[in-house]
Amino acid sequence: MAGWPLARTPYYFIGPRPYREAELAAYIRREHRRGRRLAEILDDPYVHNRGGRALLETVLGSPDLIRALGQDVADAIRLQEAELELTRTPLSAGDADDLNSAALEVAR
Repeated sequence: MAGWPLARTPYYFIGPRPYREAELAAYIRREHRRGRRLAEILDDPYVHNRGGRALLETVLGSPDLIRALGQDVADAIRLQEAELELTRTPLSAGDADDLNSAALEVAR
């Protein structure tokens, strides 16, 4: 057993440490909130250095992370809609008439 490094700790049978999962999930969420795509985040050396594929699959399959990423996307959509509403200016009656006239001309 001397050649097997995991046998040196009394907790080797537990598997990967839970804080690694939490660190990886926090990193993924933080980077996603900064506007990066998930595929781009998963290519980061930080993600590759934190654990193997099994750990990454566990983290990505976590309902908490899925919910958080979904919430981030929903928040980003709401923010974009709010910004779009701020940039829109209401049409005056004259502008609406001009648009209607132009639409009629195009239709003919």
